[in-house]
Amino acid sequence: MKKTGKKLLAIATAVSLAALALSGCGGGSAAPSSAAQPSETKKEEAQKQAEAAGAESSAGDADYTQGDPIVIKIAHVSQEGVPIDLASNKLGEMLKEKTGGRITVDVFPASALGNNTELLEQLQMGTLEMAISSVAFLGIYGFHCPFGPSVFIPVQ
Repeated sequence: MKKTGKKLLAIATAVSLAALALSGCGGGSAAPSSAAQPSETKKEEAQKQAEAAGAESSAGDADYTQGDPIVIKIAHVSQEGVPIDLASNKLGEMLKEKTGGRITVDVFPASALGNNTELLEQLQMGTLEMAISSVAFLGIYGFHCPFGPSVFIPVQ
């Protein structure tokens, strides 16, 4: 393809993508479609039922400081200071803050509790609450994650 043909194709593609993005994201003053109205009605009905039942209307009103203390153990095979480790520690800080210290997170980096196989076994036995492992490793054991990262909760 000639240079002008490639440029023309690139410009046409960019214009098409921009038009699609603007038409899909554009907000207008048009009345909402009839398809959107039933879902809004369902949301309103659900909210009214929750309020009638005395349920809290927002998560901000809930008091997470009450109840038994919970310790969540998170293990991974990566070294300290890598993003997985930093995120795990940040989760612990956030949970401790939101729950007034009722929920704490203990992070075990750098294979402190074992390799990936041992971490998976601990999850299955219920002695470990969370493990961070690669999806490729989990494929060896027959776990299929067609939609990306998943949460595995041990059945007790």
